Amino acid sequence: MSDLNTVLRQRINGVPRTVREMNYSLQMLSVMRRMGWHRSVSEDRPLGDDGTPQPWYTYSALEWILPRVKPTHRVFEFGGGYSTAWYGQHAGSVVTVEHNAAWLEQVRRMVGNNVTLIHREIKGDEATSEGDSVYCTAIEEYPERSFDIIVIDGMERVRCAETAPSRLRDDGIIIFDNSDRSTLRAGIDSLHQQGFGRIDFYGFVTQVGTMNCTSVFSKFCSPWAADNIALRDQGW
Repeated sequence: MSDLNTVLRQRINGVPRTVREMNYSLQMLSVMRRMGWHRSVSEDRPLGDDGTPQPWYTYSALEWILPRVKPTHRVFEFGGGYSTAWYGQHAGSVVTVEHNAAWLEQVRRMVGNNVTLIHREIKGDEATSEGDSVYCTAIEEYPERSFDIIVIDGMERVRCAETAPSRLRDDGIIIFDNSDRSTLRAGIDSLHQQGFGRIDFYGFVTQVGTMNCTSVFSKFCSPWAADNIALRDQGW
């Protein structure tokens, strides 16, 4: 009952109390509708306003990433889904490893011939892994510096953060979703220890009404500067 009371208080706090507040609330909702948030809530899946698949990243991260994904880019994803179809539409090729075989078959129906789907079992959960991880080491089946973009958005993310960098091009980026979760902190620290700077994109996420953080990691960006000259010069 206490959880229900907490939810009700949160909802009540969101009700506009003045005409001015109502005006700006509607303005914000109008912007979110153009981004596809209303449609994703209505259809219960992450979509843009035009109905196309969309990654479950923060909207601010999507705004930054989309114009920087090139048709020549090679992408590797830990964790498949609507983002796999999205990258397949914008990048040259995509390799995705997924632990859930049934979900992987659903993803297969959403993607084209430029997407390679790999099924690997896991021994842990979202943050942890136990023993040898065939899921995390799937990326090691490819030569070093094979990928322009590596996405950590699936299971065993801490271990994935340790294995991913060797397969990233020198001028590439790693996208780490849900980077604000305390359980994933060791993965963030691992990337910093390997020389990666970080830019955080906080904000709302498609389909839900809560705040989240999607982070971009690169070896050519300062960990402190969001408007980074080196990133801009590299075309990111």
